[in-house]
Amino acid sequence: MLKKGLLFPMRANKLYALYTHCAGLEDIPESERAKLERTFFKRGLSEVWEETLGYLKAKGREKDIALAQANPKIRMARVFRWYFAYSTQLAFSGSAEDLVNYQVHTGPALGAFNQWVKGTTLEPWTERHVDEIAIALMDAAARHLRSGYERSLGLEGRRQ
Repeated sequence: MLKKGLLFPMRANKLYALYTHCAGLEDIPESERAKLERTFFKRGLSEVWEETLGYLKAKGREKDIALAQANPKIRMARVFRWYFAYSTQLAFSGSAEDLVNYQVHTGPALGAFNQWVKGTTLEPWTERHVDEIAIALMDAAARHLRSGYERSLGLEGRRQ
């Protein structure tokens, strides 16, 4: 997950801590619940549950509904999952009103790319443009192929 400028990773950890320490939504202390509703979910937890329930019904997941209604811990997990979907959707929509809740998935490839461009004009992400990245990748691939070809012919280090 992207962490810079976003609160999603810390908020996800907070939800996990609540999940491990509370038996259900009803066990969350009122002050904590109010904070979650105001800053994380932007609506009441009961509204989130109703929306989740509607989603599960629309998907025909009656078994999941029965489990969640019978077990407060599972219901809490479903409500917390809603936050993960909400934060991903926010990032896709580009909504500026709730930027801190964005969940931006990254991976090792992005980290490797950031290392590769360190010290170049492509290091600042705001200066990256797809055409310049494509040219840099193609140039690097050509150099790599050329050096492999030269090694296979025993020509490394020689200029032709």
